[in-house]
Amino acid sequence: MTALPEIVNLSRQYIAQRVIPFLTAEIGAVCLEINAWHIQVHTYQYAVFSDHASEALDTAVDGLALTLPKRDGEPWQSTLASHRCEPGDPRRYAGQVVYERWNEL
Repeated sequence: MTALPEIVNLSRQYIAQRVIPFLTAEIGAVCLEINAWHIQVHTYQYAVFSDHASEALDTAVDGLALTLPKRDGEPWQSTLASHRCEPGDPRRYAGQVVYERWNEL
């Protein structure tokens, strides 16, 4: 299902303002995937980071659904999915890339 451009733009803005500032150094990319009422924010990293950092990101991503306009049917839901990749392997992203900084890692 294709998401409305307004929802995509609001979600991208939220991620830029409320999620990216809390990224740990290990995260090299953030992607956005929207299916019906479910918004999934994907992070990609080479190394494992602390549980505390993951909790802060979870909290930031959970807040995304609360900022969107109400919808008919199921309410918005936003979740975080973290993916580990190996250096040198081809990157296969889910959704749209919102942020990428692999060259800094």
